[in-house]
Amino acid sequence: MQLSAYLYHKRTIYYVLLLCFLCRVILILTIDPTGDDTVDGYDYHNHAISVLNGEGYPLHGSLPFVRPPLYPFLLSIVYYIFPHETYLTARLFNAVLDTLACFVFYKLILLIWNNKPTAILASLVYVVNPFYLFFNARVRVEALFILLGVTGVYLLVREYKKDFPRLSGIFLIGIIFGLACLCRSNATIFALLIPVWLIYCNLKNRKKAVLISLVFVLGCVLTISPWSVRNYYRYGEPILISDGLGYAFWISNTEIKLDDLYATNYQEYLEADRKLWRKTIAVEEQVKSKSTKERSDYYLNLGIEYIKNNFPKWVWLNVLKFVEFWSPMARLDMQGWKAFLTLPFGLLMLLGMFFYIKSFFSPDFDRNIWLLIAILIVGSTITGVMTWSSVRFRVPLVDAFIIPFGLFWLQSKYLKYFNRNSPPDNGIGC
Repeated sequence: MQLSAYLYHKRTIYYVLLLCFLCRVILILTIDPTGDDTVDGYDYHNHAISVLNGEGYPLHGSLPFVRPPLYPFLLSIVYYIFPHETYLTARLFNAVLDTLACFVFYKLILLIWNNKPTAILASLVYVVNPFYLFFNARVRVEALFILLGVTGVYLLVREYKKDFPRLSGIFLIGIIFGLACLCRSNATIFALLIPVWLIYCNLKNRKKAVLISLVFVLGCVLTISPWSVRNYYRYGEPILISDGLGYAFWISNTEIKLDDLYATNYQEYLEADRKLWRKTIAVEEQVKSKSTKERSDYYLNLGIEYIKNNFPKWVWLNVLKFVEFWSPMARLDMQGWKAFLTLPFGLLMLLGMFFYIKSFFSPDFDRNIWLLIAILIVGSTITGVMTWSSVRFRVPLVDAFIIPFGLFWLQSKYLKYFNRNSPPDNGIGC
């Protein structure tokens, strides 16, 4: 059978999904499946156990802010059914979530390009991309966040291609993006920018444009508001999702981040991390009598004060963070030789970025979908550069939407045997 026949075969995607799940399970079982996790993983795991045991959601974990609730609550349901003495259950659950995300991602690429080889190749890259494998092998929110993100965008593009026929569809999309915010609070930027995109897409009918955007916002608000109300009654102060903005802004916009960026080996990175913890403990001593919101505002003001007093250095700091965010390779001081495993995928990302920019000037690619992807890229970059204590890896969502542009060009330019007539696909069927 020719390679093109495999790429067009209906069952190929199911083999890709099986490979996706097996790759993640093998990696999990290879790297100490029941051993310690990161600080984030420790918090998510213990928050889920606290909820499961009826002890309520913790005020904060290892870091001085409340974690967004969706992932720990979902884990608590999983822990109710399966053993949870170690981190293994959560990691295997992530493998399931990421496999589902791979399938929805395939559907999305098929819907955008209507080209099955591109969708299959993009899914295969998703399966073996170390950026995805790294986050999946730990107890982190990324697998759930990517699943929500690609599902929301898939439904959004599908509704757009049908000219937004149903308000119920837009309301559902608003709910999904509201859940994404409850998974990672920095996804709030997408909930703010997507209504603008909805209005832009429907400028010819302004009443429809406003109505659609309001329904989307309503879906987001109704999803997030129960948690916000809970926070108000728990803390006595308005906290939308998490009070972590101040702390994240402080870490990412002061000398602390510079020490991290200037590290040339793993020991120097560890020393920068120890310095962060010492400073955090010192600040926590100063704010221990303050309320939750006052504490967050105090951290935020520390970051703003540093910017005022060190503006040129802060600008340089953000240039370095931007370069690190878009670097084609993980940091050598962090990962050693394993960083080189990320390089081929980083180069694919750069190739995809070139053709993404080029597609703006092409009449063959839908300009509104291009703008939607731009919102995802710009939003991820802003939040990643401005509020991450240690960038190290891009938000995986960025690579997912950029790499297919390069793959589409590669398969159409060099893999001529892929270019045979295939049955039309509307993005719904496999």
